[in-house]
Amino acid sequence: MSKSVFFQTLESGVTAHQAGRLDDALKSYRAALEMRPNDPEAASLCGLALLHSGKGDEALPLLQQAVEREPGRNGFRLNLAEGLAQT
Repeated sequence: MSKSVFFQTLESGVTAHQAGRLDDALKSYRAALEMRPNDPEAASLCGLALLHSGKGDEALPLLQQAVEREPGRNGFRLNLAEGLAQT
């Protein structure tokens, strides 16, 4: 698997997410997670899209995993805080 395919998949998800196409974003983020199940960025983005889709119970574990894997990344912590506030 090429690193660039993973990043292209994530970027496709981000583009869809920013355009409000949450189903498309989730497909891309989940595909990225299949490629790299332990990637904290993919987990955080997927969790955020789930949260924005009203699926907070599914979102929180992914948001928590991202923070656990990279606790120093403020963006991951902010996404988790948003998830906790909404649930």
